[in-house]
Amino acid sequence: MSEPARNELPIAFGFKLIGYFFGLALLHPLAFIIAPIPVATHALRGQQFEAKVFVFVAVLSGVMLSVFGNHFQVILNVVYSNMGWLIAWAIQRQVRYTRMLMPLTLVVVGLQLLMNFVNREQIGLAREQLLEQLRERLESPEAASLSDNQEQNLNQFILLLENWNDYLVGSGAAFALLGLCIMLSLIWRISERTSEWKPAGRFTDLRPHDAVVWLAIGAVGLLFWNYQSPQPWAQMVGSNLAIGLFALYLLNGLGVLTYGCDVLKPRPIVMLIVFFMLVFLGGLWLMAVIGLFDTWGEFRKRIDARAQALRDGPENDA
Repeated sequence: MSEPARNELPIAFGFKLIGYFFGLALLHPLAFIIAPIPVATHALRGQQFEAKVFVFVAVLSGVMLSVFGNHFQVILNVVYSNMGWLIAWAIQRQVRYTRMLMPLTLVVVGLQLLMNFVNREQIGLAREQLLEQLRERLESPEAASLSDNQEQNLNQFILLLENWNDYLVGSGAAFALLGLCIMLSLIWRISERTSEWKPAGRFTDLRPHDAVVWLAIGAVGLLFWNYQSPQPWAQMVGSNLAIGLFALYLLNGLGVLTYGCDVLKPRPIVMLIVFFMLVFLGGLWLMAVIGLFDTWGEFRKRIDARAQALRDGPENDA
């Protein structure tokens, strides 16, 4: 166990607590990202009391939100802030990045589904009201002033709301995966800089188990079957699987890209071109394809081999 780090000045610590309180209150959908970070980082520095104070403030923030109608946020804040203790415990025992990410994703997605089930009537009513407003907008005289692109976007949004069950679980899993990667990476970086604990693995090591590819094949099969012979359950299962797995393989592809940049250290102009492709030329789809085919290609090993070949090149023989 690490020795307790030097305590912060009370004023600085107080400002952190205030920012934490209002951050959780104003950005409560992101609580699973925000809440664990200070708890885990203070616990890793041996500042157990400070970590407990952050948990207490998370509870207070949830209580305030429950007064304004968000009745279950206090439960979520309790769970998410205490995830920080679990993450700190896992880092101290050298649990690798990927092995930590998947259980945390199951926890977050499970809580999201539970909250959606508990609030299903309010969510359904809000969805119907929004659908009615959008349909009225398309049928109103003002619709003639909409551009083709605006009208297409409205129709796509209506279609999404009408078939929300086909995307709910998958989009929730994608959002959870992305947010947890951000949260764990921040904890990793802070831990390396401010504590004696050096976490095992990192985002660049993120790689789904090879068997996950069978879920991707199954999702494609279900969607193809639904196209040939429409089945509501096949559409729902296939679409949700496809969205969740797209996010997972996208993150794997980004991990491969980041790993390549770390190892090969390309020139800045190459990095700029890659960034341009990601943002403007559908690069996210390319990253997902790379992430999927990494199952067979094992691109990180190829990157290591390329780096070794460059080190062993003719210019290094002298």
